[in-house]
Amino acid sequence: MNRIMSEPKQPSMSEALSEAQSIVEAAENRAEEIAKAAEEKGYQAGLDIARQEVAGVAVRMMEDSAGLEDELAHKAARLALSICASIIGEHVKVAPETATRIALKALQGSIIGESSTLVINPSDRPEIEAHLSDLEQLTGGAVRIETNKMIAAGGCMVKTEFGEVDATVESLLKVIAQRLGIQQNGNLK
Repeated sequence: MNRIMSEPKQPSMSEALSEAQSIVEAAENRAEEIAKAAEEKGYQAGLDIARQEVAGVAVRMMEDSAGLEDELAHKAARLALSICASIIGEHVKVAPETATRIALKALQGSIIGESSTLVINPSDRPEIEAHLSDLEQLTGGAVRIETNKMIAAGGCMVKTEFGEVDATVESLLKVIAQRLGIQQNGNLK
């Protein structure tokens, strides 16, 4: 028998077009899938970068706000100290007996020898002299009064042969400043 080899059947033009169209559609679908996947990866990568940047900005803002809090605390402390100084000055004007009470406390805090000197602001002299007998009774001896314009009204300095007690307004403000956390140079501790 003769075998006749037959040639492979050639697809018709419509079959070829149909197959080509199927290949193109499959390629377009695959390209769309790849594009979506790339877009999703790009989107995720962009989100990751944005999250890192936002986290960095948040950290910097927190650090900056901490510095701002320190600055505001310092200003508030300085303002409080300034208000204290004003209140003390006004209180002494309204209640001059404050100078006597401060002097009594200062004398109580000192080691009193045979003589005591009370250094006060000249404006406090009338009030202190009006209560000099109370001061002398406390010390058990004479109390000499000196005036010094450098001492703010209401404050005083007690001098004895054993030392001094500083009860000036400036010293009081230094104690308040220390409690507020302000160092002498005006900075917070």
